[in-house]
Amino acid sequence: MRFKLIFLLLTGMILSTSIFSQETTLPTKEAVIGIKTSAQCGQCKDRIELVMAFEKGIVSSDLNLEDKVLTVKYKPTSVA
Repeated sequence: MRFKLIFLLLTGMILSTSIFSQETTLPTKEAVIGIKTSAQCGQCKDRIELVMAFEKGIVSSDLNLEDKVLTVKYKPTSVA
């Protein structure tokens, strides 16, 4: 009897802890900006996109070599 009571109390504590510890996250809004560049070739494109990938808050970047515009998708709350 005592074992069942302790087991039920421990199980209840574990379940309630896991339920209350779940984090609720709100969907983050992303912004998009276009930046005019002077990129000329595929190497320029690769370098710029690689560097942008390591910047804080940047979600994605794409450089269009035809119009030389870098399109950057970022999280405004993450960018300093």
